[in-house]
Amino acid sequence: AASGTLGGGALGGAGAFNLAPKNKAGIKKWFSEAKTTFSGDLVTSPDDDLFDEIERYVEALSVQMKRVANQASGLVRKSKEIANGLFEFGLAFHQLGQSEGEELGAKLSLMGGTADSLSSVAARHAEAEARRLEEPFRDYLKIIHAVKLALGRRHDKRVSYTALLHEIQTREGNLHRLRM
Repeated sequence: AASGTLGGGALGGAGAFNLAPKNKAGIKKWFSEAKTTFSGDLVTSPDDDLFDEIERYVEALSVQMKRVANQASGLVRKSKEIANGLFEFGLAFHQLGQSEGEELGAKLSLMGGTADSLSSVAARHAEAEARRLEEPFRDYLKIIHAVKLALGRRHDKRVSYTALLHEIQTREGNLHRLRM
């Protein structure tokens, strides 16, 4: 968690690298937090190992979930392409049936109608795949992103807390020297 690679960490957001301090105290806080982040000397808690394990798990899960979501999107896209291909196939046979006469034309038109029916079934199947596969994976990726943001915010709060503790220790040291 001390690496600063999560959501709000090294790239922006709250905490150590918020590049928009509003006043002199904000600049001082930003500098203090940046120094604390780069030193890597963060306050430890008994749950740090658990959060590190969660962070590694979520990162691995994120990579795998993105791969699966991409595969699901590809599957849906191919199903839609199949439905479209069957529609065009049916349209071509229907037009061919109209250009031919009598029995051959009727059979070709019937073939076109069958391809249209298959196209309709394939389109419904593609919609069901999108609803049952693609959308849940998008939701799962949003949840994983929210967990990453929460872990990043926890890291940012640890950085702020550590910076404030260092500031308190410095002030206590200065007070002790003044009293002597």
